[in-house]
Formats: sequence, structure tokens, C-alpha cells
Amino acid sequence: MGRKYREFLTELFAIDSSLKVVSDNVYEDWAPVSPPLTILFATIGVKFAEEYEERSLEINQKILRLVEEGVVSEDEELGTAVATGMVEAMVNNFLLDGIQWEKCKKQLGEQTLKHAEAWTGKV
Repeated sequence: MGRKYREFLTELFAIDSSLKVVSDNVYEDWAPVSPPLTILFATIGVKFAEEYEERSLEINQKILRLVEEGVVSEDEELGTAVATGMVEAMVNNFLLDGIQWEKCKKQLGEQTLKHAEAWTGKV
């Protein structure tokens, strides 16, 4: 795992420690090898979506700002993991609950929303 991933995840887990628990579980499931980054980030994206309503608006906004930074990162591996792992998984879960999706969609950064729209074709 590269330095950019560690920095991203460290910052993410500082915002919401429940996402670290999910990450730790993924590493345990994949031991003794490391999980593919898209799977790790997708699992985190699912957890973010599942607990979206339980978090404060401020915490969700902080996380989504960080997600936007990841999507537009010059580090290609980080950008890919965040976009194709985290964003696609959380959008998929949000689309199951249209009301929740409409709330979250308004908070997405420009490039994150563009990726979500391109990926689903219906956002």
C-alpha cells in the first residue's frame, strides 16, 4: 500500500473510526495477504452509505470532501481505488434508498458526482 493510501485512510479514520473497524475486518478476512484496494475501498464505501443517516451533516461533509480529494488525486492508484471502489459501492447502496441518495448527492464534490453519473448512467 502506497503512502498516499495510508495518508488518505489515516485521515478518513480520524474523521470516522467506525470505518477503520471495517477496514481492519477486511484485512483479517484477506490475511495473510493484503486485500485488493478496490475491495478495501468498496467495503468502506458500503459502510459509509449504511451509516450515512447516523452521522452528523458535518462528519458526512468532511468524509465527502476527502472522497473528492481522493477522486481527483494525482496518485492514479488512489484515485482509482476511491472512484471505482468507494464511490461506486456507496452510490450503489444509496440508489437502493432514493431519499438518502438525494441528500448525499447534494454533498458530493464535482468530480465525484461526475463519476457517479458516468458509472450509473442514471444519477
